[in-house]
Amino acid sequence: RGGKSSGAGARTARGRPRAGHHALLRAQLEDPSQLAATAELLVARGEALGDALARLLASPDPAQRALAMRAIPDERDPAIYTHALIAGLAAPEPEILDAAIAAGARLGLDAAWARARERAQERPGAASLLLLALRNSPADHPSLLAALAQPRRRPAAIWALGFIGMPEVLDACLEFLDDRKVGHLVGEVFTALTGVDLRAAWSRWCSSASRWSPPSTASRATPWPCRSASSCA
Repeated sequence: RGGKSSGAGARTARGRPRAGHHALLRAQLEDPSQLAATAELLVARGEALGDALARLLASPDPAQRALAMRAIPDERDPAIYTHALIAGLAAPEPEILDAAIAAGARLGLDAAWARARERAQERPGAASLLLLALRNSPADHPSLLAALAQPRRRPAAIWALGFIGMPEVLDACLEFLDDRKVGHLVGEVFTALTGVDLRAAWSRWCSSASRWSPPSTASRATPWPCRSASSCA
């Protein structure tokens, strides 16, 4: 019995720091100086912010308002913040806009997906490109492929297209395998979709090529098509 009682006590003791830590986090949400850092931690854990969310939404700091946007989907009743999300979709600050798009997409808001398609046409729209790729709607594929044709947006487009996994997408990306700026990304996409490690395959080929030598004249079964170096030129 003593062992069981001790074990139960240990389990309780192990549980107390977690409960105490959670209570401390909740208390810190009431401290304006620690609000943002504490909220960031809770959002990363997927926990609701409760009343603290309204304070973040009203903050003059764009970073805190963006944090609030990211927190909305984890609230118990995120629908009550729909108006705040809609406002975020029209925000001039990129960080707020991208956070509102991502949060609205998680909640299935048509307005968020529409704004994501618009944002994906812009150079800073890498996050929206990725969202559209993850959604994998055939209607969005032309927009993703169009981004691939623009050098400044190509890296983000290749990264996003890698999540679709369709043969035609891979073919489109392979056109840029020799591009020094994005070739490594194309290689990563190729490896992810096919399981073939291009870098390892290339290393093996180089290794075997370095050990290869042409057969000697005496061992040739038939003569070479050209008899001299000059005739091969």
